[in-house]
Amino acid sequence: MEPISLDVLLASVGKEVGVSPWRVVSQ
Repeated sequence: MEPISLDVLLASVGKEVGVSPWRVVSQ
């Protein structure tokens, strides 16, 4: 098991979820 993979995966999901609404609000 590689915690780094999970960390990256969680970061990617969190980033997508966090950036998506901000982008919509920005536009």
